[in-house]
Amino acid sequence: MADDLKKHFDALWQYTLAAYKREGVPATCLALQDRYGLDVNVLFLCLFAGARGHELPTHEFALIDDIVAPWKEGVIHPLRSVRRLLKARIPSSPELVGTLYRNVLTSEIKAEEHEHYLIATTLRIPAGAADDAITAVNLVRYFRLS
Repeated sequence: MADDLKKHFDALWQYTLAAYKREGVPATCLALQDRYGLDVNVLFLCLFAGARGHELPTHEFALIDDIVAPWKEGVIHPLRSVRRLLKARIPSSPELVGTLYRNVLTSEIKAEEHEHYLIATTLRIPAGAADDAITAVNLVRYFRLS
């Protein structure tokens, strides 16, 4: 991975991990994902870009979708389906199913990390001053496109 790309990917991924650890964020993300079909990784991109004062134009959302859609459909969504099925079955065989569940969850997180890499290879968000208004514009634009 080229040095510039690695730095950009690391910044985006670390921003996402830090934001996801905040109270209430995981539940909110899952609700937005399940109820509205939003891509949580793109939500974090909107926040990351706003934190750098960068407005995401409509064509960048389309570009991202073109790049990540095959990965989401072929890898992330199937892993998520398997993980949810296993989670429902854990009480029947906690030791065996629990181990398998954790392995699938780890794979799903790695797949999400790879989606971030795909985003980072597609867009470079320059460092800049955080701007809440731009963050709001990014989020509203994404919501309208979804």
